[in-house]
Amino acid sequence: MVAMGNFPVISIWDGCDPKLASAVAELQRGWGPFSAAKGTANIWHLDRLLEDLIDPAVAALVASSPIISRRFILGAWDGKAFSEALAELGSYRAAAKAQHLLLKSLVTRSGEGTEPDRELIATLETLVDLLRACAWKPPERPVVQGEGLAARRLNRRRYTGYCRFCGALAEFSEISEGVMPAALSDPEEKLKFSTYYCSAHRPQLRDELKAAWRVNPAYRRAMRSLEWFDQELKRLSRQAGVRRMVLAQTGDPLTDCYYHRYVEENDLRAGDEAELRQHARRLVDARMTDRKKQILILERAHFSHAEIAERLGVERQAVSKALKTIPKGFRHLLLRG
Repeated sequence: MVAMGNFPVISIWDGCDPKLASAVAELQRGWGPFSAAKGTANIWHLDRLLEDLIDPAVAALVASSPIISRRFILGAWDGKAFSEALAELGSYRAAAKAQHLLLKSLVTRSGEGTEPDRELIATLETLVDLLRACAWKPPERPVVQGEGLAARRLNRRRYTGYCRFCGALAEFSEISEGVMPAALSDPEEKLKFSTYYCSAHRPQLRDELKAAWRVNPAYRRAMRSLEWFDQELKRLSRQAGVRRMVLAQTGDPLTDCYYHRYVEENDLRAGDEAELRQHARRLVDARMTDRKKQILILERAHFSHAEIAERLGVERQAVSKALKTIPKGFRHLLLRG
């Protein structure tokens, strides 16, 4: 899923059930015109689109699927319509997580010797992406949990979503979703919640001893590496979208192989937006340069340090030095299997 303007674009996976693919494309055309200013009308309109377009397509998919495969489709095992199962879960985000868990179960089953149902996997990937996109649509005006000032309505036009630098929710999003209700207990509301950053990456931190604000060093580091973070996120997302082939498109075959292996080992998928962002942050914080990725892939292929140095055109000491700076978690991950 990617965003264009204020509207997320849903990825329809290759091999997806044709009826569902058509329904998702039609839903995408239908939801673009309405805006955040319509409040609850947005939710009603989106719910109607799901009922009118997605429910029939999913019902047809369920009817044509073997009984054993129906348990992997949200609501199908209980005989419920897709939108009905979604409503019971309470939010698009929760529904996306539930469908993703079902998809993981199907993939795990396929990995245990069962012939994978590639069309069903592609179809469920599309459903997960659809639900993720729905979660990004302008929501009903959020209400902060609590009393007094803490219960006031928040400005629904403010950005809600993930931190600019990682996969955690931005502070404002945590409040609007009731994750951080106690934080609004300050009667003077001196604490300003960040719209674009999580609590770890907000630009300033409160120094209680000096009763003043100070610059957050984590924000500074993340800002300096922002371009690198965006690059890592783009590569991971591209590779997670088509896991069966090497597709990071870094311009270097060895680096591409690293991403293919990394995504596979961490079981990352295109719909795992929070996880993809967290892993992009990890790669940047660990200073995992492309050179280090190349070295790890060659080491996994049982090249000696001398052979790696010759292959990459560097000194052997440079290879040893680079390996010493790679966190153990990254080395062990690539050396498994």
